Amino acid sequence: MVLRSKTTTKRKLKTLQLYADQISDRQYSQKWRVYLQPHESELMHSANAYAINNKNEIDIRNQIRQSDVLFLLGSMALHNALLKHRTIAHAIEQEIKTKRLKVICVHIEPFPCRINWLKAIPNQLGDSFLLDAKWPHYAAAFTAVDEKISVQVQKAYQQKNELLSEWRHTKQLNTRKSYADFLQKHKHSRFAAKAKQRWERIEENRLWAIAQKADSLKGYFLYIQYAPLSEHLAEAGRKLGEIEQQEAVYEHDASKFAEVAFGFSFKNQFTQSQNQKIEDLIDPYWKATVTETPQGLADITGEGTSRQGLGKRTARQLKGNFLDFQSTIMLEAEEQFRYGQIFSFYRQFLQKLEVQKRRRIDEYGLTQILLLIGSLSLFGVMIYWNAPTWSFLAVFVLLVNFVWPMIQKMQQEKRFFALANRYLKENLTLAKVFFLLHRDKEYMQRMRIIRKIESDLHAILQKQKHKLDLTYLEKALPTEKNA
Repeated sequence: MVLRSKTTTKRKLKTLQLYADQISDRQYSQKWRVYLQPHESELMHSANAYAINNKNEIDIRNQIRQSDVLFLLGSMALHNALLKHRTIAHAIEQEIKTKRLKVICVHIEPFPCRINWLKAIPNQLGDSFLLDAKWPHYAAAFTAVDEKISVQVQKAYQQKNELLSEWRHTKQLNTRKSYADFLQKHKHSRFAAKAKQRWERIEENRLWAIAQKADSLKGYFLYIQYAPLSEHLAEAGRKLGEIEQQEAVYEHDASKFAEVAFGFSFKNQFTQSQNQKIEDLIDPYWKATVTETPQGLADITGEGTSRQGLGKRTARQLKGNFLDFQSTIMLEAEEQFRYGQIFSFYRQFLQKLEVQKRRRIDEYGLTQILLLIGSLSLFGVMIYWNAPTWSFLAVFVLLVNFVWPMIQKMQQEKRFFALANRYLKENLTLAKVFFLLHRDKEYMQRMRIIRKIESDLHAILQKQKHKLDLTYLEKALPTEKNA
């Protein structure tokens, strides 16, 4: 069933008239408005008339963007004012380029024009002008203008109301397709921004729902690639990291079996969803992804012409995880080598961080116990020597200058390991995805933090006098709860 708007209200055109701030131009502007009144009663709102020299530039630009028709009284004074107020001239030019604004120009006098877009606007009096001797009176010139502009104004009126009707119909349908079709047809219209916002919201929710239902590497990978708002980027990265770790375990088990088909059965648990309907929703995005890559769809499906080539691809897919295999499809040879070097190193770095985390936690516990025993022993010795005042003072000095700073440092390092470990697990996989998709800005943002983590870990292990500042990690993990 096709919905149609019940609202049939027609909207009049919003109009604006610009002229130069000099007496003659102002007088002609007032006379011209008399001839616009019949149109104003039927098709147009009362035209706002501004002297370009005196009105605030921001106000005029806003008026231009809100108008449907712009009337220009062309003269040397207006031409010079447009050259002086370049932001106004640029605003008019942009509206003309996007065809959102109908510009009607009437020349008061002949003048040499150096503004390209103004040259391209036809003079409604043809080769003539208002002060031309061929007109017995200015009224005859305005009558000639009126005959021409009546057709143009009527056409602009129809176009505006057709656009308004289409927008109402699109909002009633309120579907991804309706907004996409509207944007394709009216990508520069006044409703384009709203249509894009609504399409993005629907598409964002749709892709996230697909990724969650698929719960596969492919589903989350495509969400990151195509989601317009990326509101669930952090969660998608976490899911990718978790599934990647599970995949590594399954691949390890699958490698014990010689039969290739058995290995692929494990692989399919991660690259495909069990729900065929979800796979059908993913496929259009997936085909767009693989056909945009240098080598095309045959490489990912294994539909090569050579049996030897198929065997190599099969072995390569079974050895590497999903994202690593994507690097052989989506990247050129040089980028593949760089990808392999960067992420093989950081995989080892993550393992090293986890090992150090466990080791340091054990050391922290042992150190705290030794400090407690030492403090109690010192206190006991001082009491035994019958010096309670000195014993309290010694323990206080020990606690303030040695024990408390050490405990603070240990707690800070413990928090560093927890935050760094979590950040790497959530963002190392995202860094891979951004590398594959050539989204350099997002990739570098994550790699800068990863390299800072690497630098801080080196300082801790080398026992350097290095004050840990975890602000960068806390900002990068704003939802951190259980670090």
